Amino acid sequence: MRISTQQIYDTGLRNMQDVTQQQQKTQSQLSSGKRLTQPSDDPVAAARVLQLNQTLSLSGQYQNNITLATNNLNLEDSTLSSVSSTLTKIRGLALQANDGSLNASDRQAIATQVTQLLTQLTGLANTKDSSGQYLFSGNKGDTIPFAKDASGNYQYQGDEGQRSVAIDDGVQLPVNDNGKSVFVDIPSAQKTFYTQASPNNTAKPPAAISSGMVIDQSTFDNFYPSNMSVTFSTGGSGQLQYSIQDRATGRQLVAPTDYSSGAPIQAEGIQFNITGKPQPGDTFFVQSSGKQSVMGSVEKLVYGLQHYNNTDVGNKAFNNLIQDTLANLDNAQASVSKAQTDVGARQNTVSTTNDLHTQSDSQTQAVLSKLQDLDYAAAASQLSMQNMVLQAAQLSFSQVSKLSLFNNL
Repeated sequence: MRISTQQIYDTGLRNMQDVTQQQQKTQSQLSSGKRLTQPSDDPVAAARVLQLNQTLSLSGQYQNNITLATNNLNLEDSTLSSVSSTLTKIRGLALQANDGSLNASDRQAIATQVTQLLTQLTGLANTKDSSGQYLFSGNKGDTIPFAKDASGNYQYQGDEGQRSVAIDDGVQLPVNDNGKSVFVDIPSAQKTFYTQASPNNTAKPPAAISSGMVIDQSTFDNFYPSNMSVTFSTGGSGQLQYSIQDRATGRQLVAPTDYSSGAPIQAEGIQFNITGKPQPGDTFFVQSSGKQSVMGSVEKLVYGLQHYNNTDVGNKAFNNLIQDTLANLDNAQASVSKAQTDVGARQNTVSTTNDLHTQSDSQTQAVLSKLQDLDYAAAASQLSMQNMVLQAAQLSFSQVSKLSLFNNL
């Protein structure tokens, strides 16, 4: 077979190019520290590396969520501890208020302290997390959980949900609690009530209804679970009057009576006050309930302190209020403690899951290292050999290229 000069040159050049390409690949591996610099180096290993990197990326997202969950749960735990401490202070003041030797000024001073603690308690219930979301508003993170209504009584504004984050495949962890379950849905020691102004009232500024208190438990128990409505109208003399009806039946409980702002209003064993200048047609509601919010219990304590009636009937009603308040505060403490227990369980879940992610990531990194990390000693040896092969190819080509029939003539 005849071999042309062109074939000799093409073969020699191709051999040197092949060796140079291999040499460049080894140099790239040495500079990157990776055995796989492109998928074609090892398609099976490259596919596995891609899968493992995706696993690490997902784990990283889970760990970011775990950090968020940990921060929220730690904040909720510390907030609930502060709530518990505040309730203990209020309980102490309630016990102090039950001292029969106190005068009206003393009780007013205690009412002022309790009001300040109520403000502090509500501030804790309206705590925001690190992302600016309200901690106890359920899924409505942008809505303040507890705000005063037109009457100055605190009402829950959030929903009954919980915000959750994914901390592992198929694992959603709640990172907050709604204020309704923690602060509102608390069993009351006795049958009780709460008050509301109708949103359709037209007085400007709005007239307000106080939280009130039970002054005759047995009478109210007989009325329970019925509700009342207080309706304003103008009497024949033009005097503003109120009347009280059973909301369900329309039965009149209190006949039209001349209204005086701030004067006690009594019906069916309860007492409350309406202040301001209601307009004819304005309505207020009294809702019977077997539950009482933490704020409601404290508001009724303040009302009782501010409207203490130093008579046998008044003393009995106040003593009953104190006993109910103490029991209600104990129930509130139990609700807070239960929430703290739930938070602690979630904190344990977060910690355990984080440990599992850490261990899994360590194992995944080890497998990745075996698949893609370079053996520097072997690569350096290979590069040295490739240099030698390239030099040999260059020398060989140099010698062969000098061969010619003319040298033998």
